[in-house]
This record gives sequence, C-alpha cells and structure tokens, in this order.
Amino acid sequence: NCRASHAEEATASGSIEIDDQENFTFVVRELKGDPQIDVRDAGNTVLPNGGGGLLLPLGTPESPYPKDSEGPTVNITVKNIGNGNLVIENTGSNPAGSIYTSIGSTTIPPDESVLFSLRPDTSVSGNPRQAEFFIQSNSTEDSTFTFPCFWYVVE
Repeated sequence: NCRASHAEEATASGSIEIDDQENFTFVVRELKGDPQIDVRDAGNTVLPNGGGGLLLPLGTPESPYPKDSEGPTVNITVKNIGNGNLVIENTGSNPAGSIYTSIGSTTIPPDESVLFSLRPDTSVSGNPRQAEFFIQSNSTEDSTFTFPCFWYVVE
C-alpha cells in the first residue's frame, strides 16, 4: 500500500507484483510543477516584486524624452525559475496606457526566458513621470508581479 498526496519533487522506482489481477486498480496522476517568475533589467539586475525601493529608469533628467517622441525602449527579461510552465496572462501599467510593452500572452517552459521591451508614454510632460508596470501570471509565489518605472519628458 503506497500513498502520496503532494510532493514538490519525487522519484520512484521498483516493481509491483500482482497476485490477484482481477481486483487491482492502479492510478497514475501527473505531478504538476510550480512555475516561478524572475524579472531582470537589461543589466541582469533582479527586479523585486513590488519594487523594493528600486525604480526602473526609462529616462534620466540629463537625457529626457522629447514630448510626443517614440523614445528608446528598455529591455526586460522574464525567466521561469520554477518547474512548471509559466503562463503570462496579462501585462499593463497603472495608470493604464502609461507604459507600452512588446509582450503579450505567452507560455515560458521551466528554465527558459523571454525578452521584451518597455517604452513610456511621452504624450504628457512632467518630471518625473511614474507608473507601476505589472505582469500577471500563474506563478505560485508572485501571480501579479509589479515594479515601478519612472521617466522624464520635456516640452
């Protein structure tokens, strides 16, 4: 008699001898892994969920975006450090439309990553402009991953 209800990782081997083949039931269920999200900037710095005091700069006071320009983009890497498929379900910013991104719904297998870009809205001037970017996924630890971004726009 053997029973397992939950395991993060399991390995089994051996043999089964069945004496009464008419009264035997054997059920195998797939153990599903736990996806986990890891987000890094272009310099490979980990972006902590919620920001943790880290603001992702999309521009600087010395190098602001001209108003209504399509300024340079910043690359972000999303990696699945878990052992199940990570499904990116939704991305966006708060306030809505303040940051544009190249990532949409996608599935990231374990130990794989996706590179995407962020570009700020430059239709409104103000220094600094700030928004929170979010990534919604099936990550077991961070289903909504957020980080603040800031940028500068001049008339």
